[in-house]
Amino acid sequence: LRPAAISELKRGHPWVWRGSIAPPSLARFETFSPGADVVLTAPDGSVVGAGIADPISPIAARVWTSDGSAVDEALIRERVARAIALRRGLSATNTNAYRLVHGEGDRAPGIVVDRYGDVAVLRLDGDGARARREQIARAITPLLREIGITPLLQRDRQEEPAAIFGELPREAVVVREHGVPFVADVVRGQKTGAFLDQRENRKRVGAMARGKSVLNLFSYAGGFSLHAALGVATRVTSVDSASGAHATAQASFKAASVDPRAHDFVTADAFAFLADAQKKGKSWDIVVS
Repeated sequence: LRPAAISELKRGHPWVWRGSIAPPSLARFETFSPGADVVLTAPDGSVVGAGIADPISPIAARVWTSDGSAVDEALIRERVARAIALRRGLSATNTNAYRLVHGEGDRAPGIVVDRYGDVAVLRLDGDGARARREQIARAITPLLREIGITPLLQRDRQEEPAAIFGELPREAVVVREHGVPFVADVVRGQKTGAFLDQRENRKRVGAMARGKSVLNLFSYAGGFSLHAALGVATRVTSVDSASGAHATAQASFKAASVDPRAHDFVTADAFAFLADAQKKGKSWDIVVS
C-alpha cells in the first residue's frame, strides 16, 4: 500500500481504494478472484491489515483485521454475534424492525442484515462479499435462529430474492417501530423492505405533528406519514411516483387503525408536484423529503 493508505487504516478506515495499491503490487492484485483473502503490507513489508479482495471495484479490499489474520467463518460469526448483542435493548422500545448488522460500522465490511420481526434480510455489498455468500450464511445462520429468525432472505440488486433458510414470505410482513405497526415488503420493496435508518426521525416528526399539516415527499411506504397521522396532524399529504408504494402505506395506516381516507396520497413526480403547488399557493407546516 501507499503510505497515505496505511495512515488511513491505522485510523480505522475499513476500505482500501484501488488507487492506494502501489503499482508493483497492483498487477498481481488484479489476478485475484473476488472474495480472496488479501494481506495488506507497508513498503517495508510489515503487515498492516487483512481483508477480502474485490479486484475490479474502486474499493479494492474491505479490511477485517489489523494483524493479517484471514477472514474465516469463526471471525465472521464473532463479529455478527457482537453486532446482534449490541441491539438486544431495542426490543424494550417496542421495536422489532431494525438493522442487526451495520457492515463496516460493526467491523463486518460488506455484510448488512436487517430484521423485520421473525424475518431477516441479508444484503452483501461488493463482489468480494458476494463470493463469500455460502461462508457468510453458514456463519450467521445459527446466530439468527437463536434470536427467533425463521426465514433469512438474501436480497441482491443483480439477482432475484432467495431464501437462505426458511421460505420467502408470501405477503408483506407487519412489524413495529416504537410501538407503531407498519407493513414492509421484504421481498420486493426498496432496500431490504424499508428505510430502517429513519426510525428516530419518523418518531420526531410524529411528536411535532399535532395540529399541523404535513407534506411527505418521496413518501415510499409512508413511514413519516403514518407517524404524523398518529401524532394528530390535521392532514398528511404523501407524494410518490409509485402507486404501489401508496398501497403499502395505506395498509400500514389500516394496521395502525388510522383511516387512510382522512389523508391524501398523490401519485406524482415530487418536483412536478411542488412546482404545481407553488403556482397554486399551497403550503404545509412540515415538509419531509
